[in-house]
Amino acid sequence: MSSLENYRKLHGAHLEPSAVIEFLLFDPHAPRSIQFGAAAVKGYLEEIAATREVTAPARIIGRLHARLSYHDALAAMPLLDEVQAELAKTHDAIDLLYFGT
Repeated sequence: MSSLENYRKLHGAHLEPSAVIEFLLFDPHAPRSIQFGAAAVKGYLEEIAATREVTAPARIIGRLHARLSYHDALAAMPLLDEVQAELAKTHDAIDLLYFGT
């Protein structure tokens, strides 16, 4: 994921699997982490809908972002399935809201 340099700045040269997973999922400063990406999508959706009430896609990604922000490192692996499902729901909601016919 092109994040080795960022990981090493934070954790040093030793690669510990649990630290790698936590870094790739939850680091809010690593541009390739899922939490960073969810925050970016959340921000973009808020900008797009600045004049509207909170949209369905913004609610979905907002809940995912909150979940990632207040994560439980021990539940990281089962969380991946939930993240994938929530991202698919966000995609479908964006498609329906902005591109649906």
